[in-house]
Amino acid sequence: MNSNLEASYDLIAYPAVSHFHTRIDRLHSIGVLLGMTPPPVETCRVLELGCGPGMNLVSLAYRNPGARFLGIDLSRDQIRQAQKTAATLGIENIEFRHQDLTEFDPESGLFDFILVHGVFAWVPAEVQQKILQICRDHLSPAGIAYLSYNTLPGWYQNLWVRDMMKFASENEEEKNKISKARAFATLIAQSPMLDTGRKASLQKSLQDMEKESDSYLRHEFLEITNQPIYFQEFMDLASAHGLQYLADAEINALIQDEWPAALPFTTVEDNPVWKEQMSDFLRTRTFRKSLLCRKDISLDPTTAPLRLGDMWAVSFLRQDPTPGPSPVPGATRYIDIGGKGGLFIAPSAMNTALLAMEASYPHGIQVKALMERGREAGYQDDDHHFAKRLLELWKKGHIDLLQSLAKMAKSRGDQPIVSPVARYQALSTDCLTNLDHYPVNVHKDFCRLIPHIDGTRTVAELASMALQDGIIPASPQVDPSLQLSNATTQVHRFLDWCLQHGLLLG
Repeated sequence: MNSNLEASYDLIAYPAVSHFHTRIDRLHSIGVLLGMTPPPVETCRVLELGCGPGMNLVSLAYRNPGARFLGIDLSRDQIRQAQKTAATLGIENIEFRHQDLTEFDPESGLFDFILVHGVFAWVPAEVQQKILQICRDHLSPAGIAYLSYNTLPGWYQNLWVRDMMKFASENEEEKNKISKARAFATLIAQSPMLDTGRKASLQKSLQDMEKESDSYLRHEFLEITNQPIYFQEFMDLASAHGLQYLADAEINALIQDEWPAALPFTTVEDNPVWKEQMSDFLRTRTFRKSLLCRKDISLDPTTAPLRLGDMWAVSFLRQDPTPGPSPVPGATRYIDIGGKGGLFIAPSAMNTALLAMEASYPHGIQVKALMERGREAGYQDDDHHFAKRLLELWKKGHIDLLQSLAKMAKSRGDQPIVSPVARYQALSTDCLTNLDHYPVNVHKDFCRLIPHIDGTRTVAELASMALQDGIIPASPQVDPSLQLSNATTQVHRFLDWCLQHGLLLG
């Protein structure tokens, strides 16, 4: 089984991308806010099981030069790629090993963070047990483990699609599998024999697939093993290995404070696992990013407001340019970065804080400084009350709360510099990792300019290069000096975009 799995990932590599929710300082902050005292990120040890081509771990190692990182993967080819990436970038606080998880070295020591993204549901049951055993035996006393996996009941729809795609591609050559599987699913979706509900559901799945790469679909829908699991079943397995549920790394998935006060079940009381499983039934959730810690740790989220002062807050909310009528006189309507949602905040210390964070984005502001700004604006909110309101926004995913901030530029400067990790990625992809460990899609033409934004060139020199390389089209009918001026303006705009998206180093 494992040899077949290795061959599959050697043949079709998983995309070399970062996973924002594995950012270790975010995991550390979540632990702190829920009552833990995790080891300091600056000197921690991190293990990633199933690291693939290593870009996730390389980005983390670059951001945290004082920490140590170990990545393990079954695919020899992907480990070679990971080793090459780390060597090219000169990142020395990282090691990659080609190894079967079932043969994990018991002498590897303890790790403060163990990351297992996109592995658990895609391996046989005995390997799942080994993953949890590694977490049990190698997680430091106050460490945090991150495991992501497909979940039921939400994945039942995808299982139907997966089965039809596997059926259609079973006897095809590897190079034809995805195209045949897509074509067959499309044919089924067009069939008059399919009832209306199923047809709409399948068409929605096909629309979602159009956004995904062939390599993702190959491993998600045609892999030998992909067994989604109910959250409660996952926690039964974790509990048997001495681990307890901490939270979901995707904080806006937290539901406990939103749960109705009166329910016809006694089991819901003080049972976060039961609540989370019930939420999966209600939301038909398909994917989880669960954080685990040792059972002997006493969690106390009620102390979170007391732990906020020295943290940094980053807001993902923006003032709505077309707010419409407000239910509260003078309230500001906010939407998220993607333009969705609608949140009205009345004139208050919190509104002052959100406006300040919006102006500061992508940089954060320390929470105690936000409290002071509220007082300066004439609001006398109690610090504890303000902290509780801030936590409510955090739990809904409207803001991030962090122990420290990345070293991002606050202006583009005369000789701007994009992070070395993003410059390296730009040689082969337009999906780059920013300094917040977040994947950012860059326009494919301007992405060609990224490797040259290394701090050695002025904006004018970058504009000239963009013209020479055809990144910005040149016209023989236009005066060269005017073309250079126009190109410089476009490069300025692109650099401002890079600044806003956290790609420029401070």
